[in-house]
This record gives sequence, C-alpha cells and structure tokens, in this order.
Amino acid sequence: MTHPINLSRMTASQIAALYGVSPRAVGFWPKRGCPRAADKTFDLGRVILWHESEIQNEVDQKIQALGKETPSLERWRQARAATEELRLKNLKGELISIEEVEEARVQRVLILKRYLLALPRRLGPALEGMTAKEAEALLNEHLRDLIAQFAGQGPENDKPNRGR
Repeated sequence: MTHPINLSRMTASQIAALYGVSPRAVGFWPKRGCPRAADKTFDLGRVILWHESEIQNEVDQKIQALGKETPSLERWRQARAATEELRLKNLKGELISIEEVEEARVQRVLILKRYLLALPRRLGPALEGMTAKEAEALLNEHLRDLIAQFAGQGPENDKPNRGR
C-alpha cells in the first residue's frame, strides 16, 4: 500500500526524484538559498518558488549579458511577479492548503451522507398513511432543505438532524 506524500515535509531524495537530480545535489541547495526545515525536510511549494527564482536569476543574467530586452523576458518577469504575489499571500495567510480544501470537502460529503441516511428514519413514520402527493411534498421539502444547507453553509454550521 502506498502512503500519501506530505508535500510540506519532503526528503531530499523525494525532491531529487521530482527534479531528476541526485539527493546529494539537493543537499547543496540550502547553501544557495533553498528553504529547508530544521529537520532537513523540504516544503515542495517553497522549493518550487525558490527554483523558479533561481531560473529567473539565470535568465536575467543571460539577458543582461546580451544587453537586450525580449518579449519572452517580459512574460517571464510577469510570471515571476505573479509568483511573488502568491508567495506574499501565502506568507500573509491568505491562501489555504490543498489539504484544508480536501478536508472541508470530505466533511461536507459526510454531512450529506448522514443527512441522506437519516431520511428514512425521520420520514418513515410521517409518510405512513399519506397520499402520494403529500409524500412527494414532504420529500421535496426535506430534499430542498438539504440542498439549501449543503449549498449555503459551511460544515461547521450544518445540522442535518434538526428534529423534524
């Protein structure tokens, strides 16, 4: 069974495999400015940003050596500015991780599942003796309530078992 990789705590070997270099080469990257945690692991997002910055610096040096500006350099500078903007937003805490998004999605699916599984228990007794039209109206009411909850509220506010 494969274990999920924690992208914020990757080893030099894992980073090396992604970049097609040796783990020894990755071991030298922190001396060149690559961010590395005290436990010698790497955050892939920060490594990518650092690596892009390194490439940009190399491109800038080559362009300066040529002594001319090019459209591709301008596009690269715009991309670098966008990358720096993302880095700043990340440092300010304005971005959320993929893990947080996935956890929120899982929680919402679990709420939906609990609500749907509770419908027979909640509605079974009420449906007994109803006409088809009355049963349909009751089911519609509960399903519309579910849709409204699922679409309009976060998982922390959803209360699928509200005693109906």
